[in-house]
Amino acid sequence: MKAKQRIIERLESLIETGEGIYRNARATPYNPYDKFVDEVESSRWAISSLSLLANSFGENSPQYLEFKQLQTDKFIRPTPVMWGGRNPEGGPR
Repeated sequence: MKAKQRIIERLESLIETGEGIYRNARATPYNPYDKFVDEVESSRWAISSLSLLANSFGENSPQYLEFKQLQTDKFIRPTPVMWGGRNPEGGPR
C-alpha cells in the first residue's frame, strides 16, 4: 500500500472518530448550546491527529503547528481566577 493511501485512510478514520466524539457530546445543564465531549476520547483523537500531521507534513508545518496551538489553547484559557478576578481585556467580567 502506498504511503499516500495510508494517510488518506488514517485521515478518514480520524474524521469518523471525531464525528463520533462530537455526536456523543453532552449538553451542560446551564446552557443547552454548550456541549462537552468525553475528555479521554477527545485527547486520544487529538494526539492521534497531531501524530498524523507530524508524520505527514513535519513538526514545523503550518498544519501541525496550528493544530498543536489549538490543542494547547484548549487547556490554557485565562479564567477570572487566573486573572485575579478581573477581565484580561480590562472590562467588567
